[in-house]
Amino acid sequence: ASDWSSDVCSSDLYLNSAGEIDTGFGLTVRLAGSAELLDEAKRLRRGDCVRLTGTLVAESKNYFCVGEVETLERISEKDLYPLKKK
Repeated sequence: ASDWSSDVCSSDLYLNSAGEIDTGFGLTVRLAGSAELLDEAKRLRRGDCVRLTGTLVAESKNYFCVGEVETLERISEKDLYPLKKK
């Protein structure tokens, strides 16, 4: 079962050649173990919003990774910012 979930905008994410998403704020999401999730991540475009769930692991005092990603799904901007007024 997952112990971590987050909604993020893909402009905050960088998918590297090792199949890892670098969030740029001390958190890496490892997708290399799942071809399906890796393929989905490769199709993300700047500005897409996604929901990630998985297991969070402390790599060091200031650095964490999501090592067992269970879901990576696109969501709407409304889902990302439910309280934002238009």
